[in-house]
Amino acid sequence: MAELNQLTFWNHIRAFYASWRQAGPYWGGENGVDAMILVNGKTDEDIIYGRWLSTVLYFCGYEMDNTIIVLTKTSVHLLAGPKKCKLFQPLVDSAEEIKLHVHVKEKRADLSPLYDTLVDSIQASGEGSRVGYIKRQPDQGKFVNGFISRLTDQNIERVDVSIGWAILTAQLDNVGINAARQAASITAEVHNKFMVRAQMEDSIEEDTKIKHSEIAQRTEDIFTNLAEEKERKKYKIKLNEKTSWNDIESCYTPIIMSGGIFTI
Repeated sequence: MAELNQLTFWNHIRAFYASWRQAGPYWGGENGVDAMILVNGKTDEDIIYGRWLSTVLYFCGYEMDNTIIVLTKTSVHLLAGPKKCKLFQPLVDSAEEIKLHVHVKEKRADLSPLYDTLVDSIQASGEGSRVGYIKRQPDQGKFVNGFISRLTDQNIERVDVSIGWAILTAQLDNVGINAARQAASITAEVHNKFMVRAQMEDSIEEDTKIKHSEIAQRTEDIFTNLAEEKERKKYKIKLNEKTSWNDIESCYTPIIMSGGIFTI
């Protein structure tokens, strides 16, 4: 089970509320919103990127499926399964200005009381009639759809605040900047020492043919295999001491193109 970085969580919570309280045009326009919701329902392996996913990652550090987060003017409410809630339990008694409330979703339990608790928190925040959400999400499954239906039944208007979240999550703190630098460094190392030298140059020198898809798959596999010390030593790929090799993974399959006749 993943670990929650409490410092990063609270830093990002503070950054969000500071931005929201400025009441910029991307947080609901002139009338603003009374609360925000972040929902991530069933897992879809075909979807590798989405604004709702990046926003949940911004707060939690990893993907949290079947999770509903409600952010009101004064509190954060999280509804998820027992294992996920256990990660957040140590934060409940924090001395932070914004209070965290954790609601456990048990298997096969009646969700109506839990939905009611979240709706009540929204209605008690500001005017309680407008909630910000991220538009254009795919079908989220029964759990999330049931909550959205409850908002509709209570005449709570949903307002698209996707741009606000995009602007907020694009601003990297020192942790994010260091992670981006490390990711760029590892990508360059794999590109130069494996994809170019071990694949393309060897293929050219030996006058052998290799499919683009095969090079791409082998390159992507390297990121998975970096957790093994022998693979790292084989290609002499280094990582700073503060980052775990188990945290390294490929986010996109490499796109390789070629063509034309060249004299090399």
